[in-house]
Amino acid sequence: HSASFGIMPKPYVLDKLNNFLLSEKRYCVLHGQENCGKTSTLSYWINKIQKDSDYIIFYYFVGVSPNSTCASYTSFTRNCILKEMNIEKGDKIYDYDFARLCYNACINKKVLFVIDGVDQFEDSYVHPTSYLPFVPKGSKVIISANTQSIKTTDCANVEEPILVEWEHSEEDLDLRFILNCLKGKHPEIEWINEYRRESIYISPLSEQDIKNNIKFYFSQFCKKLTNNQIKSISKDPKSKNA
Repeated sequence: HSASFGIMPKPYVLDKLNNFLLSEKRYCVLHGQENCGKTSTLSYWINKIQKDSDYIIFYYFVGVSPNSTCASYTSFTRNCILKEMNIEKGDKIYDYDFARLCYNACINKKVLFVIDGVDQFEDSYVHPTSYLPFVPKGSKVIISANTQSIKTTDCANVEEPILVEWEHSEEDLDLRFILNCLKGKHPEIEWINEYRRESIYISPLSEQDIKNNIKFYFSQFCKKLTNNQIKSISKDPKSKNA
């Protein structure tokens, strides 16, 4: 709630997040430069959709509290899943690894996982399979990270091949052909979009974005500033931080 207060996210980003929920795709990566507003945008969006969404929503903001390790995140999320889904210790999926627990718990349910700042875990290195929930068709995962981290590491690598193997291993399919389809090397096949990830880029704050946010923030307190005051604040380099 505190991260989203007084912030006016970019409308096109909210539209893309909403469209992602309606799409066939299961995974979405939200990225942009540092301080562009990824956390505030996701916070704002979660607050909005929680009221009337039919998704069960699990969210985690890496770096908000001390000791933001991958283990603390998976432990917290695992406990939330077990509680929400009423899974008892005797259930065979109780002891599954994190990715498989998420997958099996979400079968026949609409679940949305949001993990903000996957490039900010305090661990020295975290492979995507350590934190990424695997989900069946109908559920969604949104992760966010700095654009530079996505380009230089595998922190936002969605493991489509593993999902394909899990769900189609017993069918007469050539896995190499499917993987080539995912890479765009072959014509479309009917269900391939389910395994492709969505990518949403948040552009840096423009001067007009900054001015709009200043006006919006003060309007929450029934206050407003003069044009000269707004201009002075918007020119300060720190105003580039959402």
